[in-house]
Amino acid sequence: MAYRGGYEFQSDLAEDKKMPSSEEGRFIYSDGKHIYWPKITQELWKKDDNSVSFFIASRSKDELSDRLSFLDSEVRFPEGLYHLQSVKDEEYRHTEKWKRLGEEDAESIFISSSVGVGSIPGMGAFAPHENPNNEDDLQVIKLQTHIKEIMERTRGIAHGPHKGSNKIIVLGPSRHGKSNLIHALADQHLHAMDDSNEGFFIDPVRIFPGFAISHTREVGTTFPCSWYDPHQNVVYWDCPGFGDPRGPIADITNLFAIRQLFENSPGAKIVLVVQQSAMAIGNSEFKDLLNQITALFPDENLLHESLSFVVTKKERGNPHVTLRNIHENLQKGSSIGFTPSAQNLLAYLVDHPERISSFSYPQKAGKFLPNTTEMWEAINKSKFLKNQQFNLHLQSDAENLIERASKKLNQSLIDYLKTEGAQKILNYCTQLIGDYCGPVSGLRQQFKTLMENIRSLRNISSEKPMAFFNRLNRFFDGTEIKKIIEHIGFLHSIKSDVVYNVEAWSAALINHTEEKIKTLIAAPQIEFSNGIMSLKGVLIGSSDLTAALMGKLAPKTINVWGLNSLFIDADFLSAGTSCSFLSPRLKVIGDRMVNLSGINGTDGSNGTHEGADGEPGGPGGNGGNVYSKAYMCDNLSHLSFDLRSGNGGRGGDGVKGSDGTNGINGDHTAYTQNNSQFVVHGRAAVMFNSPLFSIRTYNAQGTDGTDGKDGGKAGHGGKAGLSGLFQIDKSPGTDARSYTQNGIPGPDGIPGTEGKGGAHGKHACGTKFINNITGADISAHHNNLRQPPPLPLGHQERIPTHANNGTIPTGFNAVNQQEPTAQENVNNGQFTPDYINSLRADYKAYYNQEARNPNVSPFVSMFPNL
Repeated sequence: MAYRGGYEFQSDLAEDKKMPSSEEGRFIYSDGKHIYWPKITQELWKKDDNSVSFFIASRSKDELSDRLSFLDSEVRFPEGLYHLQSVKDEEYRHTEKWKRLGEEDAESIFISSSVGVGSIPGMGAFAPHENPNNEDDLQVIKLQTHIKEIMERTRGIAHGPHKGSNKIIVLGPSRHGKSNLIHALADQHLHAMDDSNEGFFIDPVRIFPGFAISHTREVGTTFPCSWYDPHQNVVYWDCPGFGDPRGPIADITNLFAIRQLFENSPGAKIVLVVQQSAMAIGNSEFKDLLNQITALFPDENLLHESLSFVVTKKERGNPHVTLRNIHENLQKGSSIGFTPSAQNLLAYLVDHPERISSFSYPQKAGKFLPNTTEMWEAINKSKFLKNQQFNLHLQSDAENLIERASKKLNQSLIDYLKTEGAQKILNYCTQLIGDYCGPVSGLRQQFKTLMENIRSLRNISSEKPMAFFNRLNRFFDGTEIKKIIEHIGFLHSIKSDVVYNVEAWSAALINHTEEKIKTLIAAPQIEFSNGIMSLKGVLIGSSDLTAALMGKLAPKTINVWGLNSLFIDADFLSAGTSCSFLSPRLKVIGDRMVNLSGINGTDGSNGTHEGADGEPGGPGGNGGNVYSKAYMCDNLSHLSFDLRSGNGGRGGDGVKGSDGTNGINGDHTAYTQNNSQFVVHGRAAVMFNSPLFSIRTYNAQGTDGTDGKDGGKAGHGGKAGLSGLFQIDKSPGTDARSYTQNGIPGPDGIPGTEGKGGAHGKHACGTKFINNITGADISAHHNNLRQPPPLPLGHQERIPTHANNGTIPTGFNAVNQQEPTAQENVNNGQFTPDYINSLRADYKAYYNQEARNPNVSPFVSMFPNL
């Protein structure tokens, strides 16, 4: 069919409008050489008032990023779109059934792999799982197919429009005229026809809805049908006959339906019908009828009071006389085959002829008028009784069938729970992961609660099987489980020793889900060696990284490998650490920051002694690198990576140069004594070695001070670290934010100041006049001596007064200055191809290894083009 013209896309189809079995993970496209995961959409398009829905599988031929690989199979697919129809896990192998779409007659392709392991990781999680093949008994299967219909139709009996009315229930063997009797009592026109092979037969001109009248060996009424008499407010029920030739299945279903009539009745009468020929000597049909009717109603008094007897197809004689003759023969000892209860019923009918009537056999073709007055009178003589007890009395072949059916139903439920039921639990887990938006610890707690609920199935009593369904129905649609339990309940209601094997049901589900759910509860595996930390698991959160680093130094490298989802559920800090994040799905919870920025460099030490240089500042730490590969990213625009490098450390200060030492002043106590000529009272006189006076001359040179030392050089500021690199390989869409600026160099130190030059020692000089007799200094009286005044005794200031100062150094000390650490796996500001290929190869090996683990495989998400 072609759709032409201006159709316009409206929206994706709602979930309840989509095609069944159309989950995206169940389709592959093959170009004949390789396989790919196509994009699947189901869309609504409209034009005017017309709308059309499309199922669309698409893939760009130029886009190879979605290429898939088989784990174990060498099967090749001819070009086309393929659908995974079902999977089957048997004792030794896992088998997948694929079919090419568009070719209804195309043969299915079967692929085998290890038990519990899909041929393509992450595909087919939602594909139906087939039950193991068993050798089935055809009768058991047929009974199972009838049970649902029987249960639905018997509910109609309990809840029908005339449920409050009394009932007249017509019982008897098959093909003995029960349906015609009801039509006659309803004053429906009857017509007799001649069949040359079978004789006359009767048909109503108008047959009531639901009734079926048979004139062959085929059964007419196969399920209770009714006619409501509005004048008496009574419902007549035509029931399937006893001795149904269809076999034990019909016996079981007939008796169950009849019981429903009595259990849901305000009051009921029984009309027992048998054709006259069955009462002939040597015919066991009448004996069997009395034996069965009395076995079904164990309370003889209630049965007798509510029963009337109609002999159909009567040709001659009196039915009452026939009954009396049979009874007399019994009294004479010919009671072989009649139960005591059957004999008592026969005796009651003989004693109450008013309960007996007949429906004559037609003598000619045409309109037929039976004597309904006689039948009405007999029926009206019995009583409507409440709470009529009904005992499902089964023949041995029916009992055997019920036993086989109950075992098969229990086994069917066990097989279902091992396969489809277990898969539905795993599907629930997968859906929970996909929908979850919170800390990964909360998700693990939900799986822990699920595990507790699954384990608690062991505690359910076999007497309360629907509790088993109710508990599982919280996690997936348990309609199939409920149906099987109801079917077992149907058999249990017929045969009380039929059991609900709840213990085996729970074991089947627990044994096929427990170990798998444990993988979702477990924290990731952590390895720490040589500065490299690895976290591996199905579900990983950034909160797991923080917990793993508690009390540890920041590692050089962290590798995070998720098999299903990586949750960025908490901010994360690890200075300068390079990280790789590989997971099929990356989910950001809230606004998150992954801080891998480098630390600032250490400050250089100041000089340790006078004139010593300051040390260079340490280099800033590099920002961490981030490489990530994901197939699906959620909320990525709310994630930030801080990969900035640290600043360089400050250079240390130089130390002041040492000062020069001072010179020593001349010794002012050192002198020479000279003869001098004095003028005494105006007359010159030379006093050589005069005993009276002498002159002392002081002239001692001071020593020079030493030069000051140079100050120490300032330490060079540390160099800035290198910003980290950032790369996420993913499907198109919004990107995470990243901060990748380089740091700044550290400030230089302060140089040491110059040392000061030492002061020169002063010269000591001057003269003194000494009285030799007294030793007194008479310099003050030199005027009396008529001599030039003596020089003042002391230290004479020198020019220059100090030695040279040291210098303040220029330039900076860079001795032993460190460069930032070289970035590994980086070439010209880009990750090297070898590095990325190595990461992917290591992850792929882990991914494929776990994809072969039956406990992990259900949760390994698809990761194309690894």
